[in-house]
Amino acid sequence: MFPCFTVLSIFPSTTCNTKRLAGQPAFGQGRGMTHRIRRVYFTSLPLPEAQQIVAAASQAAAASLTPCSLGAYRIERPGSCIKVALKSAGAVTQLCFEFKQCAKNLWAALIKLLSARLPVRRLKAASVASGSVVRSADSVSGDVDKAVASFIDSHGVASPVVFTPTARRQASHCKYRHAPKLQAVLEGLRRAGAVIRDGRPAGLADDQFWSLFLQRSVTLRVSDTQLQMFPEDYQADFEGERFVGHHHVTLGAGWSEADCMSVHWAVCERTRRIIIVRCGKHGRTHR
Repeated sequence: MFPCFTVLSIFPSTTCNTKRLAGQPAFGQGRGMTHRIRRVYFTSLPLPEAQQIVAAASQAAAASLTPCSLGAYRIERPGSCIKVALKSAGAVTQLCFEFKQCAKNLWAALIKLLSARLPVRRLKAASVASGSVVRSADSVSGDVDKAVASFIDSHGVASPVVFTPTARRQASHCKYRHAPKLQAVLEGLRRAGAVIRDGRPAGLADDQFWSLFLQRSVTLRVSDTQLQMFPEDYQADFEGERFVGHHHVTLGAGWSEADCMSVHWAVCERTRRIIIVRCGKHGRTHR
């Protein structure tokens, strides 16, 4: 299995047959550049992270990645070449790929690697053509409050994952704009919770168990220092019991509430349910 990319979503579009990227020569206008296939995608990741993902996917596809101009690269294997140009487009990054039919196998491997960990969604052609890429990407991402409400409504009272009132309130105020990442975490927790409810099998260490279902690294403990300094950030009451959300994942990075949040949970041994203790902007730390 290829390593998990820390990625949100890639959104394919069908409307970049004639557009050129700003500051870049138009693809398909040179000698030997006819009959090329173009594919345009948008990702909510910033440009530097998107470049890193393309580089990692190229390496995993046993291809070389060579810069050919500012923001443009050649991805090559013997007998195959794909050109990719990346640029920032407001709150999203645009990736424009171009290749000949002879590179279709390389393209299939590359796009599979790029999409392996991502919910893939398509932008409407009209949205891209009208220049409303940022609004379209944000509308696809949704928001945390709606994602949590949808999760609760979908699985009902029988769900093995429940939210404390504190976590639900945090979600309602959360400004994180990459809701598909949160949805993936909640679904992973639901699958893990179903196993816990039926009796967790022996033989898997805690980190292996949670990573198996969430398909990402999970931190198993909040530091004692953080708990002592900010206890209200990492614990909450539910049905008369107090739970400490030691297990947690951080989505995104940095100090922006729009691009970073955390989910903390505990397991209730009595009811065999996963209790979401925190679901919102990242808790305070001692650093």
